Amino acid sequence: DEAEKHKEEYIRDHEPFLMDPLPMICKPVPATKTSFGSWLTTLDTSQSDCTFEGSFEISEEHLAYINKLQDVPYRINPFVADVLNELVERGIKLGKFIPHFYQDPPELSRRLGLTHLHDHDELNKALSNHPNLKQAKKERAKEISQQIALVEKGFNSKAIWLNTNKLRDCKELYFPCSWDFRGRAYVRCSNTPSPQGSDFQKALLLFANLKPIDDRSKFHMSIELANHAGQDKSNFDDRLKWTESNQHNIKLVATLLETNGDFNKAISFLETTDNPFQFLAAAKEYYHCFIRQDQSTTSLRCSVDATCSGAAVMAAIRLCKTSAKRVNVLPSAEPQDLYRACWTSLVEENLKATIPPIRTQLLGYWSRNKLGRKAAKKIIMVAQYGAGEQRMMEEFWEFHDSEVPKEYRLNRDEMKTFRKLWMPAMNKVCSFKFVLDWFQQRAQEIHNSGKTKILVPTPSGSTQIMKYPVYDRKRIKTFHYGSLNYKISDYIPTKEADLKDWRRAITANTIHSIDASVMVKAFRNFNHNFSTIHDAAHTYASKAMDEMTDRLKEAFIEACSFNIWDEFRKANDLNIDNKNTPPIVGNLDLKDVKHSDYIFS
Repeated sequence: DEAEKHKEEYIRDHEPFLMDPLPMICKPVPATKTSFGSWLTTLDTSQSDCTFEGSFEISEEHLAYINKLQDVPYRINPFVADVLNELVERGIKLGKFIPHFYQDPPELSRRLGLTHLHDHDELNKALSNHPNLKQAKKERAKEISQQIALVEKGFNSKAIWLNTNKLRDCKELYFPCSWDFRGRAYVRCSNTPSPQGSDFQKALLLFANLKPIDDRSKFHMSIELANHAGQDKSNFDDRLKWTESNQHNIKLVATLLETNGDFNKAISFLETTDNPFQFLAAAKEYYHCFIRQDQSTTSLRCSVDATCSGAAVMAAIRLCKTSAKRVNVLPSAEPQDLYRACWTSLVEENLKATIPPIRTQLLGYWSRNKLGRKAAKKIIMVAQYGAGEQRMMEEFWEFHDSEVPKEYRLNRDEMKTFRKLWMPAMNKVCSFKFVLDWFQQRAQEIHNSGKTKILVPTPSGSTQIMKYPVYDRKRIKTFHYGSLNYKISDYIPTKEADLKDWRRAITANTIHSIDASVMVKAFRNFNHNFSTIHDAAHTYASKAMDEMTDRLKEAFIEACSFNIWDEFRKANDLNIDNKNTPPIVGNLDLKDVKHSDYIFS
């Protein structure tokens, strides 16, 4: 109680000394081949080489993209910031904005029905002899971990909210950028509004410069609204119909802070959407531009996202039409959905048994409420880059325990059955194993030759250098919580490469370097403000969006036309012969990507 009483005072006194990187109010120091983009007062701007996983020899083309990205000016969205303030005032959680206070899970005595025992010794004896004590301990420990995770999320939400109010009067904000050893670009501010953050972090930012709306603005804002409402897997016509039929909900959300607005009803509606804060931002802009028609400019950041980009790149470099069709690389009348197809395959596998081992009504609920697709996505996101079955199931278990309502969770036997059914169900739909095998075999060859690095050339002219050394473990004696004999482990990199890590990481790192190159090539000579995060990009809801989407398709074609198979072998002094023939299986014409409506949508 005493600590809680002085908590706010303690935080206020120490806040000036916390080094929390904030956006700049002028353009950042340009990035160079040896330094990241940085603040004017940054003492050490050197490119981070503290990771032993690898490094990145950046090309001039790639560097120009990084500097263009960090020179884009933003400003705080005052409407979203005001809604955030209201949520904090009322103590309401919405989407990823989760201010949370620790709630202690029930004690063991309550879980085991022993609350009637008041004598301490008697209670301890009853607990130690209870047959379900071990399971109760495990459940309580799990719930404590979940509460700690929620508190940590709440801490981040509060930090971002506080920084938003610090920044809201700034006319322009700039985000210094860095890159990882695969070439992917990252802003260097985490606890602030961010063009690369969570739903509410993104929604808190507008482009600083206004652009007049044009004859394409209504289309793109309508699609943006439908996408954030969860309609992003429908065709464009259906998305437009959704927006048209939800004008009342758009107005409800856009006016929730007005005198005659219905805040609680608007929040209830937003809770049904996939990205409530980005829907909120889009609804406000759409309402003023096309319902009230009292606004003729826009600074809203509209987005497109690639369809399962890892699988899309793999399909393209293999020239495989079948795989390309499943991830919208080829044109189709309806958007294809790899994750939903894998989930449907699992449901079908379950139905093959006379008595389905997983309750069909349970899987039906998962399908109707998109939980099945979300679970499949979680697993495939790691599977396509070489994760083993155990790693895939860990992703599923984490999703199952954190996002599925208790009454719709699988029991222990059903969890075991899910594990048995998943691999055959996924392998019926996905074919990325061929790419995984090829790169893992080449990693083995490079390791056998005695090399300690793998070079991955990229379509942007940069080179990724994979290291992943074996580590020697060294125990260091120190003190901790009053103990003078406390020991910690320090890991010292050796000159030997870790083959297991090479095999695990080589495919993911190569594919990520290709999709990073897509962004580099797409924004050459692009004359509008933009932001990117991995395989997604934002610009204005206008003809600029059409231009950006076309450029992304052309860049995808260019990046995937790069002969990664031969260039990889040349860079690592491997023979180019029939013994290591790449898994190219089709005659896909990459130029067809230009006609795909849904590869970036």
